[in-house]
Amino acid sequence: MDNLKNISGWGLYPNTEANVIEIKNNKKYLDLLSNQFIARGNGRSYGDSSLGKNIISTLNFNQIISFDKENGQIILQCGVLLNDLIKKIVPHGWFLPVSPGTKFITIGGAIASDIHGKNHHLVGCISNYVTYFKILLPGRGEIYCDKSKNDELFKNTFGGMGLTGLIVEVGLKLKKIQSTYIEQTTIKTQNLKETFDVMEKNLSEEYSVCWLDTSAQKKNLGRGLVYLGKHSEDKNILIKNRKKIKIYKKFIPNLCGNYLFKILNFFFYKKNFHQIKKEKIYFDDYFYPLDKIDNWNYFYGKKGFLQYQFCIPFEDSYNGIIEILQEIQKTKNVSFTSVLKLMGKQNQNTLSFPFKGYTLALDFPRDQNLFKLLDKLDQIVIKYNGKVYLTKDSRLNKDTFRKMYKNYKIFYEFRKKYNLFNRIQSNQSKRLDI
Repeated sequence: MDNLKNISGWGLYPNTEANVIEIKNNKKYLDLLSNQFIARGNGRSYGDSSLGKNIISTLNFNQIISFDKENGQIILQCGVLLNDLIKKIVPHGWFLPVSPGTKFITIGGAIASDIHGKNHHLVGCISNYVTYFKILLPGRGEIYCDKSKNDELFKNTFGGMGLTGLIVEVGLKLKKIQSTYIEQTTIKTQNLKETFDVMEKNLSEEYSVCWLDTSAQKKNLGRGLVYLGKHSEDKNILIKNRKKIKIYKKFIPNLCGNYLFKILNFFFYKKNFHQIKKEKIYFDDYFYPLDKIDNWNYFYGKKGFLQYQFCIPFEDSYNGIIEILQEIQKTKNVSFTSVLKLMGKQNQNTLSFPFKGYTLALDFPRDQNLFKLLDKLDQIVIKYNGKVYLTKDSRLNKDTFRKMYKNYKIFYEFRKKYNLFNRIQSNQSKRLDI
């Protein structure tokens, strides 16, 4: 039976009417693979990568199958949220080896995006810690994959945006911790050169991330707050139950324009009085500051927003990011949630996003002039041999994508080899022709 819903990604743009089907047992999802589909977890990818004519929702496929508390090995179904995984493992002294900026994604979505975190410079992507997964391919049934068995499918699935099959089971190696607290050092920088210097002098730090003030100009262009972190060893392990701030879309006025973001940037930067500040904070506050607010995406108004995340090779990162910040200021656009990270080496997965260089994620309210700006930013990214993160994308065109992702032919041929083009398809895959 059809279950038609109007649905979007986290950016609230674009949206589409889709037939949403929930999987609950083996027989059900095996039958569904005869139709064209795209899998969808919790809908936290920003654009249209989990949108399509037929959407298979994995949220009810959310059981933790086994947990080896002594060795930190866990087996779980694809629809388990990282939030629920954290609640299960942290009391026993384990944590996620790699975590994105939200814990409200599924483990299946984490694989589809080959997620990276604030420790990519040291440990790489989640694919380094997935010991195996089982995936359903239309016409081929369930296939077991690890780095040595069915490695072609393994490499194309990580970062493959759900276009290689339906992941059903995952084995994950966890990280041992002694505390739920993070020892954080905040360093205030005056410009992009100083920001880069601070991040590059602290490559041995376990976690590293920077908030950039995109409203700063001239000699202060690229100033920000660098947050270094490491797990405390105070042997204080606990889970705090915190109330979340709930936002209702109908009560949010469309006020979050560039002028307001400029003010917010200024005060967020200035409220940090100390050049260097050390403190011990709860892990939620370090890894997931925006998760305190339900539906924070509603702040951008009814038109939604676009997140633009790109990575530029290390040797050209300074010039590339300066040029991008200058281009943004020409149009008087301002991003408030502007996150800079220094990435480590590239892995072997075909469409995985990170490589050695700097990545910057920027949020912009959607308006009629934004797309022209992002088209210009695309050309700067291409000029410096960079690329845009597909998990955040909602508007790249085919030609631009192919200039950024040099391995696209490998992925295209893989999909062709297993006759997946007409079986697994998202709005993003149609737009990019992959």
